[in-house]
Amino acid sequence: MKKILFYILLLFTINSLGSNNAYKFNVKQINKTEYILLKRKCTTIPFIKGGIIKKKGIIYLPTSKRGILALKDDLVNEEDPKMVGYKYIGEIGSLNQYVIEATYLNNSQIILVDKYNGHITNMLRFLSYSDRFIATFDMPQDDIYNGIILYKKNSNSLDRILTIKEKTWYPEEITWCSRYSFVIKASTVKNQHIYLKISLFL
Repeated sequence: MKKILFYILLLFTINSLGSNNAYKFNVKQINKTEYILLKRKCTTIPFIKGGIIKKKGIIYLPTSKRGILALKDDLVNEEDPKMVGYKYIGEIGSLNQYVIEATYLNNSQIILVDKYNGHITNMLRFLSYSDRFIATFDMPQDDIYNGIILYKKNSNSLDRILTIKEKTWYPEEITWCSRYSFVIKASTVKNQHIYLKISLFL
């Protein structure tokens, strides 16, 4: 019996935060073969290793406007939920951001630090990006789930523009295929894999 694939076309309009622009996106369900073919055509932008080193539990991040920003581990009490350890992952050159992983007692997240002004933007656990947009996402954990949050790079800031949070599926992997579109490998509440393509437009 052939598997029936339902194509979903959803259109949303969400006002971007701190802006008068309205971002729209559509979500289309695709099959696994289409997902694999699209992903092969995607060009993943790798992190740049910028030579940042960690000394005695402190990561030193040079910025153009604020001098050197220091992120210090707090591991005195490893049973304290507030304990944190930092790891330098690399840099996103096109977005001018340092990428730092912060690990806590029960979870972790990505922190982006602007190389120009030192502004810190808290991301979720996972990150994927194009040369203009960032998608950060998590997976359900102890009834906590934030969905997919999208940011846009403007001159000297990362602006949060919209959130995609579905009750029937959650992302496992996101890959950008162009500046304005990405594909998702997702799991449903019934523990089945589905594949989606999301396109952004104004």
